[in-house]
Amino acid sequence: MQLNSSLANSLTNHAPDAAQVEAIERIRQAADDLCLVMDEVCVGSRETSLAKTHLEEVTMWAVKSVILNGKV
Repeated sequence: MQLNSSLANSLTNHAPDAAQVEAIERIRQAADDLCLVMDEVCVGSRETSLAKTHLEEVTMWAVKSVILNGKV
C-alpha cells in the first residue's frame, strides 16, 4: 500500500538502527526511573494517574521523534 498524504512518513513503519535502539532504551529507562520515584513518593490519586499517563505519552512521542528524526 502506498501512502501519499502529508502524514505518510508518520504513518509508515520504520525499523530503528542500532543507535536508535540504544536511544530508545535510554528514554524508556529514564521514564521507568521517574515512574519508580512517583511510585515511591506519590499517593494513589487522580493526579498521580494523570502524571503516569502523561509520562507514557512523553515516552511515546520521544521514541517516535528518535525514529522519525534520527538525532542519535
